[in-house]
Amino acid sequence: MIGTTKPPSAEDDRLRAPGGGGPQLIPEALRPASNLFTGMPPLLMLAFGIVMGAAISFAVGVVVWSVFG
Repeated sequence: MIGTTKPPSAEDDRLRAPGGGGPQLIPEALRPASNLFTGMPPLLMLAFGIVMGAAISFAVGVVVWSVFG
């Protein structure tokens, strides 16, 4: 499947208990944000970056136009 991630394994450091015991599952809401785009296809990620860049550029332009225009 495109855009899916592999299931977490017990060897993953984020799933280990602090005392070095067995695996301890961490709720999805507490996982690091670095996993947010892990399963996103590369072209979709590129398109997302282009759209975000254009939106930020537009917002900066509006602010500059409002202040100096």
